[in-house]
Amino acid sequence: MKKVMSMMLAVLILTGILVGCAQKAESNPGEQAPKAPETADSVQGHYPVTVQNFGMSATYEAAPERVVVLSYSQAEIMAALGIEDKIVALTPSMNRIEEVVEKYRETVAGLPVFDSTRLSQYGVPNLEVVLSQSPDFVWGTSYNFRAANCGEPGDYKANNINIYASEGTVVDQPTLENVYNDITNIGIIFNIEDRAAALVEELRSRENAVKKAVAGLEEVLVFTLDDIGEGVYYTTGGATLEDYLIATAGGRNIFSELMTQYPEVSAEEIIMRNPQHVVVTSYFTSGDGQAKQDAIKNSADFIKVTAVTEDNFLILSGLMVWPGLQSLDGLEAIAKTLHPEAFQ
Repeated sequence: MKKVMSMMLAVLILTGILVGCAQKAESNPGEQAPKAPETADSVQGHYPVTVQNFGMSATYEAAPERVVVLSYSQAEIMAALGIEDKIVALTPSMNRIEEVVEKYRETVAGLPVFDSTRLSQYGVPNLEVVLSQSPDFVWGTSYNFRAANCGEPGDYKANNINIYASEGTVVDQPTLENVYNDITNIGIIFNIEDRAAALVEELRSRENAVKKAVAGLEEVLVFTLDDIGEGVYYTTGGATLEDYLIATAGGRNIFSELMTQYPEVSAEEIIMRNPQHVVVTSYFTSGDGQAKQDAIKNSADFIKVTAVTEDNFLILSGLMVWPGLQSLDGLEAIAKTLHPEAFQ
């Protein structure tokens, strides 16, 4: 009897250890999600599902198996959810693999990429190139789904292909809630709602932590530099996620009242508003952001602007100000730059 009791006690202890380990694993939603096996019952009980996006309804009879993603932003989310194996082709768009978040960089780097010779100057494939991959799901931005870029929604409907446009590129004034909605919708589409909910919870907690840290602090004036043209500067207006990130980080975009995405502004307009900080967006090459920063710092026009005299510049990858996982990295970087005292 004593021997039996000892054996039972050992089993109970082992069970407790295993349960404890399982609970510990579940408490880390930021880790790459394991690929849990699907049962026939779980799949049949979930589908069909209908998702509203881009002003359209799309019905899914099963989880997509051949996915084309049109940016690293979407690839990162799929990797975080553990469904990157569904991707049959991706395009870097205007970003570099070195800019992919380190946790998922190796995974994303191993995914099939479109032949660069078949991409436009903005790094995206046309409709014919996308269709050559025989996708059953294409995830991009609202800008991708235009005739001059990757084809219009009707082109995909005619080929029985569901598309999804990142919500933050569809609405007029995007916030991080749009990113969370994307993750939630992808969870529904691929029948991984628990993983999606855990990831959203983690990201939202990071946003709330920033809000708490900067609450009550004085706003800092920020000029965002997206690009430089002939005698003009392209900034971000109030219709961008970057505008929301700046406001949430305790700043104020000096051109927030311009309710467009990338308005042209003059040097005189920038000088008159005298920004305290400049946030520069980097695209394509590793030196792009630095070149833009140097253009502002070395211009005689801006020698009396506070951001220049105090050397207050921050260079961010386009992935950090675009709807996706790295939007939270961008938010944190901006907040720590504008209000370093709140994070000491």
